[in-house]
Amino acid sequence: MNIALDEEGLVFLGGIWYKALERGRFREVEYWAHVLYEYGVYKRTNFVSLSRLKRALLPLKIDVNALEPYVVKLRALGQRSAKIVEIKSMPLDLRNVYAAAIMGYVGDAKIDDYTLLIGQKECFKDFETCVYEAFGKIRISNYDAGSIEHHHVSKLLSYVLSVAGYHVSKRQTLADNPAPLWFFIMDDSFKGAYLKGKNHIEMSFPINH
Repeated sequence: MNIALDEEGLVFLGGIWYKALERGRFREVEYWAHVLYEYGVYKRTNFVSLSRLKRALLPLKIDVNALEPYVVKLRALGQRSAKIVEIKSMPLDLRNVYAAAIMGYVGDAKIDDYTLLIGQKECFKDFETCVYEAFGKIRISNYDAGSIEHHHVSKLLSYVLSVAGYHVSKRQTLADNPAPLWFFIMDDSFKGAYLKGKNHIEMSFPINH
């Protein structure tokens, strides 16, 4: 996963770099903390690898989660065309009706990269709104295959579903993921949104599909 930080986050990261310099000479510190200089001070790239940041912050005993308030964009790796997510806020929270509806839509998804099959445009509009409200702005690409539309969202949604308790290595019709057990302690509005999404996706297909 790659992230982009706002200006305040870059200043924060640059401050960590200068703190790292207190541990030794530039070349010595650069060996293990180069990413802090490259991204936080020199600002050479728009995105930075979360795993690289984690490795660089570890010797300083700084939790990478300290960067959460400054994250404005995410880019999920492992896709031929990695999509940028303009995130609404961090950390991502699945305990809302929009995320519940998205998880209801999983029924006809190629869940390993979240390509959703939808039979009606109205259904897609509802799904698109849920994605925006739950996570942020994501460009959703699509193509028609007869009466069925394929909507490729972002691998980010697969990461999120994995955290939620879904098996994401194969499409849902084979994985047969049930609703995660933690759903049952949520309130009725959450459960209702999940069931509505599930029903919405099933009813969007032609009868002979």
